[in-house]
Amino acid sequence: MKTLNLFFHPQITSSSTLRGRIPFQFMKSLNVIADNYDFFNIDKVVIDDFINRDVIILHREVPNLLVRIIVEMAKERNIKVIYDIDDYLIRVVPWHPEKKIYCQFRNEYKKTLKLVDGLVVSTDTLKSQLLKFNKNIFIYPNLLKEDLFVDYKTEYKDTLVLGYSGSFSHRGYIHIILRVWEKLYKRYNQRLSFRMIGSAVRDTEGIDIPVEFIGWENDYFKYLRSFSKNRFDIGYAPLSNHIFNQSKSNIKLLEYVLNDIVGIYSNIEPYRIFRDREILKVDTLKVSEWYEKSRMAIDNIDKLKRGLKRFKKRIIEDYTLPNRMDLIARYKEWITGLKKKNTVTARILKNTRIAICGMGNFGYYVYRLLQVFGYMDLIVFDNNLNQERVKLFNCPVYHTKYLNRVRFDKLIIASYLYYEEIYAQIKEIDAGICNKIVN
Repeated sequence: MKTLNLFFHPQITSSSTLRGRIPFQFMKSLNVIADNYDFFNIDKVVIDDFINRDVIILHREVPNLLVRIIVEMAKERNIKVIYDIDDYLIRVVPWHPEKKIYCQFRNEYKKTLKLVDGLVVSTDTLKSQLLKFNKNIFIYPNLLKEDLFVDYKTEYKDTLVLGYSGSFSHRGYIHIILRVWEKLYKRYNQRLSFRMIGSAVRDTEGIDIPVEFIGWENDYFKYLRSFSKNRFDIGYAPLSNHIFNQSKSNIKLLEYVLNDIVGIYSNIEPYRIFRDREILKVDTLKVSEWYEKSRMAIDNIDKLKRGLKRFKKRIIEDYTLPNRMDLIARYKEWITGLKKKNTVTARILKNTRIAICGMGNFGYYVYRLLQVFGYMDLIVFDNNLNQERVKLFNCPVYHTKYLNRVRFDKLIIASYLYYEEIYAQIKEIDAGICNKIVN
């Protein structure tokens, strides 16, 4: 079986690694040939890379427009198309940095879920939420390779290290943790040290405790090595009781346990499946409750560390590879037996002039894929006409201020980080142009 993983994010990131690189690395032993494409090797892609496949797997946040184009091609050539998604992007938490983008394209995203032949998700809860859009769903939980974790010696000998690791999308919980740590520091003082790993908010104004910040690594393997090197004794995993969080995987628990970290977790779905005697849970996001649970953990750390050793054995058995080759085999069997849907897609972009707003990695990614699929009437807009970037695009390139002076039929905003800013600029230039956006 020949498969292709098409990533929106670089394939070194956590989502791409956990959902694509790791499982298909192990699937090779089952006679599955898999290639991976992302932003940084998109120049190598030709149409044969798509048409000479049995299966194309689109990973989280591949733009809806490209999904439709790829599905059109696949239907013509009897190729299966699968969408892998590990978050409930239809309803994100209020403080998610990309909330407005997801809300704006919620209906398009639903069309994507219906369009593909099947979905691969990470949890039962996420499957139950998406069944209304697609009945063909396989649950592949996030699995880690045990050998990714390095047993570094901690630099702290006389203090307990309290820590947190999380991406920018979890910033809404940082100040809860900091307030808990402030209260603990007043009680235990020099017995405690504090550490945050990742792109957490570094605003500790009004919080009078020393916190060490360790930078984020976009490469997930490097991140795990950094995490192992800078591990802590007690780790925090607060989540609000929201369907977005209920649908999440338990990857943070896996990272904590495999690094011998006693975790304190919110008592919601990602962690509820584990028994109370295995992990510490807190029912709310109240500072007082997290403080009391932290006190209990600090005062009983030796006992909890002994229990963690037993729990770690279960985690290694159930959530690491190659121990779960049975799941990899079932994943392959599901793909093999998946029936192709008779989905008809409208060729809305044929004979149209497509504009791409953005010359960054995402912009070039969209540009190259459109070319691969035969869409040649392209133009590009950007606020920064860097000549080195302009040379990459073999088509007309204009400053964004000329959006309302150049003819085009459809527009793709090729940026997630600056999407809102670009959308606002387009609306200010000519609100009517917003109707041409097809992300």
